[in-house]
Amino acid sequence: MKITIATGPTFPVPAVRGGAVQRMWHGLAKEFAKRGHEVTVLARAFPGQPENENRDGIRIVRWGGYDQGTNVRWDLVRCFWYVLRAARRLPEGDILVTNDFWMPVFAARRKKKCGKVVINANRFPKGQYGIYGGVDLIAAASGAVAEEIKEQTPRLSSKVRVLPNSIDERFLEHDSDRLRLRLRLRNEEKERSPLTVLYVGRIHPEKGIETLIEAWRRLSEMKMKMKIKGDEGREDGRSEMEDGGVREGEGIEGLRD
Repeated sequence: MKITIATGPTFPVPAVRGGAVQRMWHGLAKEFAKRGHEVTVLARAFPGQPENENRDGIRIVRWGGYDQGTNVRWDLVRCFWYVLRAARRLPEGDILVTNDFWMPVFAARRKKKCGKVVINANRFPKGQYGIYGGVDLIAAASGAVAEEIKEQTPRLSSKVRVLPNSIDERFLEHDSDRLRLRLRLRNEEKERSPLTVLYVGRIHPEKGIETLIEAWRRLSEMKMKMKIKGDEGREDGRSEMEDGGVREGEGIEGLRD
């Protein structure tokens, strides 16, 4: 299969300046290539990175782009002009995946060339999904994001699926037993406090904190503590978390910090 991944105009690939989504899709691109797919990543240009590069079995095409600013409206205007030209550079393919604001609009008009269009929805929608009627799939990173997209744009409900962000579990395969042993020995040492798992970020259903806490509860035998630090993100953030069974106590601290 020919797969194109358009990562937008603000963060480079590889993610040398941050960008969790860009980092994730770069990793997935390498995995797709290992499985025999032909993968092209369309990314912004960045000093020290060549315009065209074949790396880890994938082709990276870099062009244009800019540093993200503080004025959202101006950034959207700049993104529009970037995508207007970048869409013409899309290679022939079977599927295009993107998390960019404007790319789904222009790519949907070029399906004969770039293939089916998939939006990777990692953020809460702000009414923009009404312009994405031509896409084939909206892959929401969490149930909260998916439900909000459906509520804001009911006519796209049939195209929304929940596909959580991936993680490469191979780094755990050989060390999981040793990790359990280290944690057990740590807890047995009276002079040392139990291991603490720290979450720092917005306290919001879209972040999947309830999943983190459920995993922590399953590891209760290790006597770990959980600390959650951050603001609530929106007024009903805390109430929704509590409705899902996430409360302070039981070793969980800091929901109001």
